[in-house]
Amino acid sequence: MSTASPTLSDMQRAVRDTVRLHWQLFLAQGVIMLILGVLAIIWPGISTLAVDIYVGWLFLLSGIIGIFTMFLARDVQAFL
Repeated sequence: MSTASPTLSDMQRAVRDTVRLHWQLFLAQGVIMLILGVLAIIWPGISTLAVDIYVGWLFLLSGIIGIFTMFLARDVQAFL
């Protein structure tokens, strides 16, 4: 029985090729994260407010989607 699962060396080669191909994006992400981290340390009040707003929107949208999908699944056995 043969499997089509890749070996560890195949996966490592794929990751290495991806990093070589997109190194500029990884560098830009690192620089942006470094700048945002420094700003979060310098202005913790603004950073806390930004995280609170982000988490609030996340909860709000996931709640709306949860209620919407609940009413779409009326034929499920445990509805209400």
